[in-house]
Amino acid sequence: MHKHLRAPLLSLGLLASSLDGGADGCDACDPKPPAPVDTTGAHTITVLGVRLADDDGSYAATVTRAQFQSYMDKASEIYQRSGAKLTFVVAPETDWNGHTKSTLMNHDCVPKTTHPETFTDAGLDPDAICDHTTVSDARNAFALKYPQYLVIFLRYGNEGAVYENGHWALEYPRKATGGYSGRGGHHVAGVGTKAGSTFYAHEMGHYLHLAHPFTGKAPASLSEAQQQVTAYLDANIGRSGFDPIRDGLFLYDGDRGDNVFDTPPDPRSGLFSALYGDACDPAHPTVDIEVSVDGVPYKLTAAPDRQNVMSYFKGCPFDMHISKDQTTRVYRALLALNRQRLLHPELASCYAGNGLADDSGTYADRVTRRVAIIDDCIENAAAPAATPQGLAGRAARVSLPAIRASDACELEAE
Repeated sequence: MHKHLRAPLLSLGLLASSLDGGADGCDACDPKPPAPVDTTGAHTITVLGVRLADDDGSYAATVTRAQFQSYMDKASEIYQRSGAKLTFVVAPETDWNGHTKSTLMNHDCVPKTTHPETFTDAGLDPDAICDHTTVSDARNAFALKYPQYLVIFLRYGNEGAVYENGHWALEYPRKATGGYSGRGGHHVAGVGTKAGSTFYAHEMGHYLHLAHPFTGKAPASLSEAQQQVTAYLDANIGRSGFDPIRDGLFLYDGDRGDNVFDTPPDPRSGLFSALYGDACDPAHPTVDIEVSVDGVPYKLTAAPDRQNVMSYFKGCPFDMHISKDQTTRVYRALLALNRQRLLHPELASCYAGNGLADDSGTYADRVTRRVAIIDDCIENAAAPAATPQGLAGRAARVSLPAIRASDACELEAE
């Protein structure tokens, strides 16, 4: 978890992983309660789409200019519907005729073994079979060369390590059908083919510091939900301030720790599908969960916001949105936390003058150096009279393990 030791919070959420932080453990967190931010301003966020292919040109992204533009238009529509005056536009540098050829960046997994079947422990860390760190470092290093843009990689392959039939197997290359991003990383992992209309609005939400409104294990049936809620109530009844009716479904609330209090607890779509056959049925917006603890009956009603774009009610024919508190959180990311750089293209000369494009060293070295340069330029622009901190000193305080851990946060298929 990452909390900064100074204000404003400008250093990209990568310091001191032992310090307390947000609900998902990878936030560039502000103090609780957070300082107010102005959510009335209109801002344009420029998005660079990077169409990937392998080194030899194979497994090339086929996303077209028109398709990508439609995703950005949909994202603008969703955020503006919610009162966020944000417009997503496509960067002119996006190459719609060619590809960035990189087998490394085009796949989430770099195979580490030719005999994955020798691993039989279902709980094994997939990193024993796939090198994800080098991929993450390479993508982050590439994306940080364009600090004024939100970079989306239009990739082919996702996780290659799968556990099946009592042992691990390596499906490589394996076509990606979902994406991911996180508040501590520096890019969005998209797909090289056609995506759902709200796919990028959701993944860019993660990039802009929005968590899922759900958490924990999704119940697949009413009986499973009852078991989960019973256990949660049993563990919390009697705790000071705990109200079983008001708070009894908080086990399904994934973003309260982010000061997002207006998204209701969300047990996810599987429960609705199991009960009603259709998770999107407008006639069934709620699920009653009746339980008994120590002989006392409780009836709790789950009423998730199925129109929230950060939920997993995908494919529902609703006009998606984000909530007021989520809007505030997005603006905080843009105005006070590590997404400030998206709003300051005028700092390009500062970045260039400090060697942002230097490709020497490992990918991890480049990430560390570029984070420090971006941080320094933003801080000096915010307080030009202050004595600049040396880049070497800043880089020395950046934790590479923290960078990698935060980039892995909120890895969720679309």
